[in-house]
Order: sequence, then C-alpha cells, then structure tokens
Amino acid sequence: MRVRKEIRSLTSEERDRFFNALRQLHQGNAPTAFDGFTPIHITAWNRVHFSVAPFFPFHRKYIYEFESALRTYEPEVTLPYWDWTLDVDAPHTSPVFTTAYFGGNGGAGGCVTDGAFGTWNLRYESPHCLQRSFNGGNSLSPFTPRSVINGMMGATTDFEVFSQSIEATPHTIPHGAIGGDMSQMRSPNDPLFWLHHCFIDKIWYDWQSMSPDRAAAYSGFNFGNTPASVNDPIPEYEDITIGAVLNSEGDALCVRYEGGGPPAAAPRFINPNPDEEQSADELPSLDMSDIFGPNAQPSANATERLILPPPPADGGEQASDCPIPQPLTDEIIQRFGLNAVAIRAQEARIADFIRASCAQGLL
Repeated sequence: MRVRKEIRSLTSEERDRFFNALRQLHQGNAPTAFDGFTPIHITAWNRVHFSVAPFFPFHRKYIYEFESALRTYEPEVTLPYWDWTLDVDAPHTSPVFTTAYFGGNGGAGGCVTDGAFGTWNLRYESPHCLQRSFNGGNSLSPFTPRSVINGMMGATTDFEVFSQSIEATPHTIPHGAIGGDMSQMRSPNDPLFWLHHCFIDKIWYDWQSMSPDRAAAYSGFNFGNTPASVNDPIPEYEDITIGAVLNSEGDALCVRYEGGGPPAAAPRFINPNPDEEQSADELPSLDMSDIFGPNAQPSANATERLILPPPPADGGEQASDCPIPQPLTDEIIQRFGLNAVAIRAQEARIADFIRASCAQGLL
C-alpha cells in the first residue's frame, strides 16, 4: 500500500528522495520523461475539466502514473500532497515556496530562479523556463479555508454536485493565483501541480470515506453531454475504466492518505427558510446543489453580489484577517471551461460563509 503524506510531514530523507526522483525524471534531452506528462493533460483538456464527471477519476489515475514514474528512480517514493488550507491566509508564506522546497515567485520573464527546481527548462507547449506570476505581486491572495472544504464535504452526497463544487473555486484558485505555468493547461510543468492535485484527490478520498454510498458514487456527464458511467474508459487511459479507480485503496491503485480525514461533525447551516428564526451561532449553508449538479439553477444576479469584504470606514487598507479568496478572473474561468454565473454564485456563497465565521471568531 502506498501511503501519501502532507509535504511537511516528510522526513528530510523522504523529501530528499522525492526531490531526487523528480530531478531524475527531468534529466536528459528534451522532451524528458517529466515533460512527457504535460501533453497528456493538454490533450485531455476539455474531457477532464469543463465541470465533467471524469475530473476526479482522470486526475487520480494521472497522479498515480506520475508517482509510478518517480518510483522507477526511487522505489520507496510516494507523491506528497500540499494541504494549502494550512497556509490559507497567506499562501506565499508556505514552506513549499522557500528555497528548501519549490522556490517562490517568478522574476524576470516569470522565471523561477530559486528552490530545488529553479533552473528548470520545460518543453511544452514551447521551450521555456519554469514560470510563476503571483496574483498579488510577491504575495498570494487567500485560498479556500478548511472550514469551507469541510462544509462542502458535509453538504452533499451527490457526486456530481461535489465534484463540480470542488473543481470550481477550491481547485482553480491556486492555479490562477500562482500563475505562470500553473494557470495554463500546461500546469503539470510546475512540480507544485502534482502536490496540488494530490491534495484535490485527498479531498475526494476523504469525502468518499464518509459513507459506503459516497465511496461508490459516480454521476454526471462527459464532455459532449453523454451520461457518465463507471464503465467509461478514463480519458487518455483507455485500458482502465472509471470504476477501477473509485476505490483508491483497491487493487488498481493501492493508495491511501495519511492525516486529515472527513469532517468530525456536520457543519452548522443557516436554515434556508427566511420565514423561520435562525440561531445566532449558525453559519450560511455551503450546499451547492442549486449551483452545480443536475438541478442547478444559479441566479443570474449572483454576479452582482459583493465578493470581497467592504473597505474599512476609516479609509485604511482592507482588513486581511478574514481569508476571503479573490474572485477568479474571467480569463481563468474561460480557460478552465467553467460556468461564469455558477462561479460567481459560489464565490458569493463562500464569502458569506467566511464573513459569518469571522464574525463569530471561528477564523
């Protein structure tokens, strides 16, 4: 059984082996074996994004194959995940962006020059340096807090709703905020992609562990609007079906995650009936079933909702102690094939939840 750990939980020896395997995979003339994974993601593009059902299964198989490639050089290596909810207020201060790990923001031309892979050149989609361009200059705006992830996990047993909810902003915000390679379909060029998607897979793994029904759940549509089935082949991995990877710990993958797990208790939701009195200690609902999934009907005026906290009355700088993510740019929404109205509705709902949490001193 492969056991995946959070990157900060690795021993120094485990981290060295992981970094060595990455370097070995990237050695040689371009395109290297590392380069070879990027065209898979580019080719799969609209079949594994665009709010389609294979989003989770494709990436589970994809990171497994990448991990297997690393193990040809370091047989004991497992792919670590980056739990960016630990760094949610100021992601740029995370250890992953230090010189001891993956380096920080890009400099001239967006090129990353520090960290374990700061001198890397990539082959796809054209030859270039490893690039990042943080959305706050030299800082990153907040990612999605753990309380929001937990709330979304507890809010639905419907696979389609959950998959689209996570793909929308929690998954996409780090891509857009880090920028450079990460903000394109060539995002696997950045080694951080693999840790990010390992964490996204863990979120699905934790959701599945909440009940037997969730463990076997799969629904929605493929690109082209055909109904999704567990008997469908995984895009780009036509010799294996969706059903084969639903159980991460099953024979096809034999992978489990260390740490975390499903929420210990259901989140507190505000009663959606406005005619009923609400308890002061309840929080806004993170049920996204009216925004995503088969019965979604997001309100068109959701784009008019206030997403960011209002500026302070004294005219000073906007308070930074309430970690509300910046809205996705229109460019990122289009690039990842997301529904703009649904995204704005989700951003508004998450912002409401975070504001209420801050007001109660929970964040």
